[in-house]
Amino acid sequence: MNEVSRPAPWQSLALSAAVAIVLESTWLSHLRLRGGALDLVAVLVAWYAATAGPTRGMIYGILCGLAEDALAVRSGAAHMLALGVTGAICGLGSRFVLPDSVFAIAGIVAAGTVLNSAVFWSTMSLGGYPDGLGTLHFHRSLWSALLGIIAFAILWSVSTWLRNRNGSR
Repeated sequence: MNEVSRPAPWQSLALSAAVAIVLESTWLSHLRLRGGALDLVAVLVAWYAATAGPTRGMIYGILCGLAEDALAVRSGAAHMLALGVTGAICGLGSRFVLPDSVFAIAGIVAAGTVLNSAVFWSTMSLGGYPDGLGTLHFHRSLWSALLGIIAFAILWSVSTWLRNRNGSR
């Protein structure tokens, strides 16, 4: 079996989600591009789902969303729902792309970032958040998708380098 096609172990998934949540709530909240912010958790969920399938992607998205909702103020279950849907939809891409195709997975990550934002803000508007800001949120989600692609490319390069470095010993 190809090393890339095996799903990541749950310990590394939990650690990466925890690190992403801590980074998002501290340093990455200041990294903005034309209103868009880097959503590292959505990048990780979309990336994992694109390589592991819709069921595993949805479960990982729900668990990451639960962790974000537990730390958020007044989000209800919006993160859980948004990341769960993102994981399930991005997981459908695993049927059509190779797990080591960086450009295809980058496209899935970009679409997953926009989808995550759309589901999150739709859920928040159902809870009473002003819903007249759709164009603004869409514009910001496109810039967030660009930041997500950049973060994914960096993470992909580092993980490939580490895998090749450890495999050569």
